[in-house]
Amino acid sequence: MTNKDTKKFKLKVGYTVFVGLVIFFLFIIMVGTEGYYFSKTYNLNLLVKSTEGLIEGGKVSLGGLKIGQIDKIEFTTVNDQNLVKIKLALLKKYSSQITVNSFAKIETSGLLGDKLINISLGNPSERALNEGEYLPVKESLSLESLSEKIEPLVNNINGLTSNLKTITDTIKNGNGSVGKLMFGSEATKKLTSILRNLESFTQSINKEDNTIGKLAYDDELYNNLSSLTENLKTVVDSIKSGTGTLGKLVSNDSLYTNLNELTHKINKASESLNSDSTLVGGLLNDKQGYKKLSSLIDELNKLIKDIKEDPGKYINLSIF
Repeated sequence: MTNKDTKKFKLKVGYTVFVGLVIFFLFIIMVGTEGYYFSKTYNLNLLVKSTEGLIEGGKVSLGGLKIGQIDKIEFTTVNDQNLVKIKLALLKKYSSQITVNSFAKIETSGLLGDKLINISLGNPSERALNEGEYLPVKESLSLESLSEKIEPLVNNINGLTSNLKTITDTIKNGNGSVGKLMFGSEATKKLTSILRNLESFTQSINKEDNTIGKLAYDDELYNNLSSLTENLKTVVDSIKSGTGTLGKLVSNDSLYTNLNELTHKINKASESLNSDSTLVGGLLNDKQGYKKLSSLIDELNKLIKDIKEDPGKYINLSIF
């Protein structure tokens, strides 16, 4: 083999190795980017307080279907608030499915807990988001947020458990009303006495030879009560119907009218007695008239007495 042939052979081998390396690197790129490197993409952005474990190159799905990846994660400041900006690289052909009413949510995938971003399908009647626009983020239920919500509940349960322990210890030590009832000797004696009295009372009821037993078992009392109830019902019915004296007094207006007239006449008579314009009123209210009348009565009494003692002094009888 001449030197010229050797050079040609080496060049062919070199070209073959070079092409193989290029193909290999292209294959690596395609596998690493899952074909997105040679596809049309566009970018949307997210603003979050925490990445919750997201990394660059992480999966981005639309309704569960992978349509892109996380291109870049960086810190930013918005309205004097420090946030994390996540740049998404998405396949352009799915842009019409992501509209202004779509939202992103950080979710967990697989048993290992890999984090991904899932975008909800938008409304076809709404406008699609354009290059560089921000996609709203809906808070996901993470272990951290769940623990923050459960912590107050756990604290309340701990407090309740502590209170229950205090109550049970108080009862066990015989303190308080319940503790004294359960463990106090004096309370136990009183309770035993009450139970004995109740037992004696029930035994008395079971005996028909005493008052309580007769009340419980004698049919005569029931019959008397039943008869009394019937009589009361008859009386009430007669009162309601206006029959009888009591019924007329309750339902008839004539008694009220007569009483009203009598009251009116008594009022007029009392007014006349209080007035000086009448004889009786003058006698009752005029002190001077009362004195004169009293003096006149005294004089008449004296005259009658004198006539009785000496009739001839005042009466002269002559026949002829």
